Amino acid sequence: MDRITAQHESEVIIKAIIKLSEKWSLSDEEAAGLLNVTSESLALMRTGEFEGMLNEEQTARASLLIGIYERLRLLFSGPLTYGWPKMANAGAGYHGQSPVAIMLGGGIPAIMRISDHIEAMRHGH
Repeated sequence: MDRITAQHESEVIIKAIIKLSEKWSLSDEEAAGLLNVTSESLALMRTGEFEGMLNEEQTARASLLIGIYERLRLLFSGPLTYGWPKMANAGAGYHGQSPVAIMLGGGIPAIMRISDHIEAMRHGH
């Protein structure tokens, strides 16, 4: 992928992540942590002034998070569509924590587990 295409891809991903963070009511600290960027970089992303590109790991995180966002839109209607990620969860593996807290504490493997869990719920498991 050439630099111009990669830059454009990063811009599109960043816009999607900013929208997701607003819909999920994430704090700046939570949004930065989920994407694994500094709070300064996130602030620049929010204002459209970020001139860097996401690295491979950040792109993977973003892709997983966007997938979770889309699956939740398919699974739920109403307040759970955007509220579920920050709700305390008594389900197996959550131990009363919210999905966002689990993802922040466990990085990509935890984000993948949350994604898999939502996919399983979509299919009635």
